[in-house]
Amino acid sequence: HVVHNGVDTKRFRPADGAAVRHELGIPVQCPVVGAFGNFKKQKNHAMLIRAFKRVLETWPNSRLLLVGDKVVDSMDSSNGYRIQLERLIDELNIRHSCMFLGHRNDPEFLYPACDVTVLSSLHEGTPNVLLESMACGVPVIATDVCDNHYIVKDPEVGYLVALGDEAEMALRMKEILNDN
Repeated sequence: HVVHNGVDTKRFRPADGAAVRHELGIPVQCPVVGAFGNFKKQKNHAMLIRAFKRVLETWPNSRLLLVGDKVVDSMDSSNGYRIQLERLIDELNIRHSCMFLGHRNDPEFLYPACDVTVLSSLHEGTPNVLLESMACGVPVIATDVCDNHYIVKDPEVGYLVALGDEAEMALRMKEILNDN
């Protein structure tokens, strides 16, 4: 028997994200893209960041929420990876649009503040972040790796994009932001 991942739908449910946006200093009219996951190479944040740069061409007031932290005692140099991501953000000149929120124990309040969440991983198992986001009523975009195609029914709840296809990822983010 296979036991699939589940989500506590009393905790993760649709809600108004206006209060969290206010707490974070994000105007209600700003499009918000969320990325939930610790800083490790597997999560491929660089792909998302480069795609988000393209979103800013259409939506210059957008924000990218990066929720997660470096992994303590990580074998894959998590702290170094975070530094690489910060350098990329600075090279792309998008620091003003990116918010590092660190580890949070309250993601159920952060998801509803997002217009879309993105998981750009190189590989995954069955990612709870997609399930949690959708339970909060937030569409998702994920790379088409591992179990993601079981979770994301493209285009019903979001989109799957090919690994490495930043242009498609940016296009899908723009489509979802246009619908909001």
